[in-house]
Amino acid sequence: MKADLLMLATVLLAMLLSIIDMPSWSLWARPEWVLLVLFYWVMAFPERYGIFTAAFFGLLQDSLTASMF
Repeated sequence: MKADLLMLATVLLAMLLSIIDMPSWSLWARPEWVLLVLFYWVMAFPERYGIFTAAFFGLLQDSLTASMF
């Protein structure tokens, strides 16, 4: 239960970091925060998080940034 809440909190924080405004000259250096956090959680707990978790948060990230699916 605590691990699920921690995972959700870190993914939501990563989503917030992905929508923060940055200067135009530094946009090329912005990492894909949600992808990096999901990689960590899938590698740390492969029996708990997998492709469906990544697909769900990927769709949520696409709708948050209004990008194409």
